[in-house]
Amino acid sequence: MKIIQIVLNNEVFDKIFDYLLPNSINVNVELGSRVIIHIKNKEYIGIVINIKNNTNIPKCKLKYLKEILDNQSLFNPEIWNFANKIATYYQYSIGAILFQILPIYLREKIYSKYIFYNLYWVLNKKLLKTNFKKIKSLKQKIALNILKIIKINYEKISFYGLTNSTMISLQKKNLCFIEKKYNSLSFLTKQNYLNNSPIFIKTNNILNKFFNKINIFITWIISGSLVFLENINLYLNIINIILYKKKQILILVPKIYYSTYIYKFLTKNLNVSIYLLNSQTSNKENFFIWKNTKNGVIPIIIGTNYSILTSFLNLGLIIVSEEHDITYKQSNQCRYNTRDIAILRAKIENIPIILDSATPSLETLNNINIGKYRFLSDKYLNILYNKYYNFNLVKINNKKITNSISDILLNIIKKHLDNKNNIILCINNIGHTNTILCNVCYYTPKCSICNNNYIFYKKKKRLCCSFCQNIILIIKYCLKCKSTNISILKIEIAQIIQFLNKKFPTISIVYINEKNFLTNKNKLIDKPAIIINSSFFIQKRYNLLKITLIVFINVDYIFFTNNFRYTEYFSQYFFRILKNNLEIQKKKEIIIETNFTQHNFFDKLINYAKYYYLANFLLKERKLMLLPPFSNHVILIAEAYNINNILTFLNRIKEIFIQNHINDKDFFIIGPTDLLENKPTIFFRKQIILQHLSRSKLHSIIKNMTHIAKKVIYFNKIKFIIDIDPIRY
Repeated sequence: MKIIQIVLNNEVFDKIFDYLLPNSINVNVELGSRVIIHIKNKEYIGIVINIKNNTNIPKCKLKYLKEILDNQSLFNPEIWNFANKIATYYQYSIGAILFQILPIYLREKIYSKYIFYNLYWVLNKKLLKTNFKKIKSLKQKIALNILKIIKINYEKISFYGLTNSTMISLQKKNLCFIEKKYNSLSFLTKQNYLNNSPIFIKTNNILNKFFNKINIFITWIISGSLVFLENINLYLNIINIILYKKKQILILVPKIYYSTYIYKFLTKNLNVSIYLLNSQTSNKENFFIWKNTKNGVIPIIIGTNYSILTSFLNLGLIIVSEEHDITYKQSNQCRYNTRDIAILRAKIENIPIILDSATPSLETLNNINIGKYRFLSDKYLNILYNKYYNFNLVKINNKKITNSISDILLNIIKKHLDNKNNIILCINNIGHTNTILCNVCYYTPKCSICNNNYIFYKKKKRLCCSFCQNIILIIKYCLKCKSTNISILKIEIAQIIQFLNKKFPTISIVYINEKNFLTNKNKLIDKPAIIINSSFFIQKRYNLLKITLIVFINVDYIFFTNNFRYTEYFSQYFFRILKNNLEIQKKKEIIIETNFTQHNFFDKLINYAKYYYLANFLLKERKLMLLPPFSNHVILIAEAYNINNILTFLNRIKEIFIQNHINDKDFFIIGPTDLLENKPTIFFRKQIILQHLSRSKLHSIIKNMTHIAKKVIYFNKIKFIIDIDPIRY
């Protein structure tokens, strides 16, 4: 008798269950098919991951499967291999990964007969002529008129303003019937193949380079961004080449609103089906996209992080736009990096992948330097920003500051507004801190309990720790040097808007973000205004406005954080704004407010004014300090109500590592320490940072980490999280 091994959709309970196949079931069980099992008199849907002939568990204790839902696997070999590699690398439940690949509808009891083909309502033309006049229902007449023109997809019936109950009524009258259709790829034909003839490809060096390696795994880099429609002709030609070969394309974007622009542009220029897949997609639509992508009907998917797990019939290309964006790193459940696993998937599928960004991440840049990744288009966007911008550092130390705006800056703003020009105030969301700073000795007071920075509450006039809720009175002088010259490194957008409205009552103060930028743009034309921007989303369309001044307010937070990556994030933010507001005809002024005008970082930022130069400088610093990408990190996080349980647990874990790897000189352990980004909850959170120069050795050290942790005291009283290749500390 066969032993069926099954996993459940549970991210915590990572256990494989053994079940018997009853004699009453004559259907063959396939790997990757769904089954129904009983656990404590409750029904659960599981996925078959293995079939064997024996088990260590006595057969008298084994239960039987209740039902088999699918007569074939829901996963092709490539996506099955992909899921297993993710689960192994990120130390996560294979069951949870497999169920994430499936749409929500298939996590319920839906049978396979609805999965592997599409149903269409088709007109019965033979009986229509004689029976059409007998139809009295207006809805049925509308349905028949539509059926005269086109077959209606069973699942897309609402698109035509109809219901399946109307169609069933017509079916009973033999006026229409259901047709099963196994669709094939409906891609470009030779007639709409645009410019991608063999002669055109050979004369275009870039396309020829891409075409020659179209059937192998290679990571291409493009300087620019598909999100901002940069290098768009190159992208169109590449997409057309893939479609003409009857292969599918996956385009990944970091945020939902990015996908809208790409979708609108591609639908205008390509005569193929394109679908958006993200968290706003309904469950019904999600199921429809999954089924038709798996069956090869949909050629192009534009999606966010989740869409990397989509099943394709014949995937030919993956494009990761804005590859540097930190939202590609998952912060909950399985903490995978979408960019990294997209590269892994391209390797498994043996297809090319394109990473694009005007400001590549340091990890990507390092892989370019060592020859692992290759440029497809121009090597660097070496724009000499000094030709187009005048850079000024404004030292705010010992200056009068109101709501993060100094008097010097206020006068400069007034000067530009008097000339009827527009101004952008840039406030970066990433790395936002609420630190109290002494302007003399640069001391920052920290919580005596958890060592986190205090948050200043203006109404209560208190300093409060958002982590452990410790509260103290507002300090009037520096606790270290006794100076009264203290300030709050806190940027409140509402306070800045209120302050500027008082100073410039006749000027429009507009806060731009991803939700309102289109509506606000129309308000700013031919009117002097101050634009406050706190988002990474900077549109090139704002070049139409007469912007002459760009201000980066109080950027010192990048020096007051324990996360070494914030200098990289600010650099990407800074140069993205410069690039998107660049105008050849006139020079603009850039002002950076800081207490540290002599800092080496600003020297490189302003005097050279090139992202690649600054990024390589940061890479040299990382290499000197043995920080990623020149070393590898894993963070073990523990959450609990009792801080003592966390410390006991993590210290015991640390002891185990030290005992087993005391002779490994390349292995380092840091902690237990506080998390930089603590949740404002009643949970206490601590972490251990593991570092090794070798990725493979580090993963061999943490192999079966969850099983080791389960044997440590207090494991059942804490929430244990493993973060591989973290970006937040």
